[in-house]
Amino acid sequence: MKYFLILTLFALVGCTQEEEPKSPIDFKAETESGDPFEGLSMKDAVELHIRRELSISVDEPIDYQIYEANCDGDANLDAVITVNLLDRAIDAAIKSGMVAKKAEIGFMGKFNYIIYRDGFSGEFSSAMAIPSSPKAKLKITFEHIRSEKQKDILVDYRILNAGYRNFFTITNGHPVRINQVKLFDGIGTKDAIVYALEYETGLISTSKDIVVYEGTFTNPTFTSPDDVYLFEPQISKTQLVHERWFFNPKDRKYYMKKE
Repeated sequence: MKYFLILTLFALVGCTQEEEPKSPIDFKAETESGDPFEGLSMKDAVELHIRRELSISVDEPIDYQIYEANCDGDANLDAVITVNLLDRAIDAAIKSGMVAKKAEIGFMGKFNYIIYRDGFSGEFSSAMAIPSSPKAKLKITFEHIRSEKQKDILVDYRILNAGYRNFFTITNGHPVRINQVKLFDGIGTKDAIVYALEYETGLISTSKDIVVYEGTFTNPTFTSPDDVYLFEPQISKTQLVHERWFFNPKDRKYYMKKE
């Protein structure tokens, strides 16, 4: 069916065992010196910033989660906030008169966002759109890739029946995307493919290489089109390398290594 169109993207981004952060995190209602939202609890500051950034009125609920890790190498925990705007996506589809067509592609668009908060300064970044299907919420993990002193941010998202991972590193207090790789494609079809990622010692720089291995999994049969957005494939790694990415310090990006 149309739901299982296979969509391919270009990519660029590299770590070893991924660490699942706690999510969501309930911050203590306390103020911090240097916080730009002086007098507000962390939770209230986060929600106020989300509403301002994404033009969400005070009477609308916010679907967000907060993840913590040390992302810049100082002594403070930083935060990555994900925001899902599925309701907005559906409302936009209704107004356009194209609900059925939009539903076929999972209401794909700019309805998933990430926001970074620096743990030392208390400053928030602007909301960064992750174009994807809001039927699937963003998944955040952290990993030491560029340095053992700080963790990089891994953002998983879905487009139709394909999954992708964007890699961000913190530079001058702001998240910068350094790579993007495909995790799987064609889930639920006879042409399904899956990959397993490893973060290995860099062959060219001190940053780890991102090595993409071909994988195997049990391909599901979905009873509902929406099931594809909830399915988490259990992938087993093979020894076949699909591609290897290395970090170029000069450009501060990952590039695919040609064999």
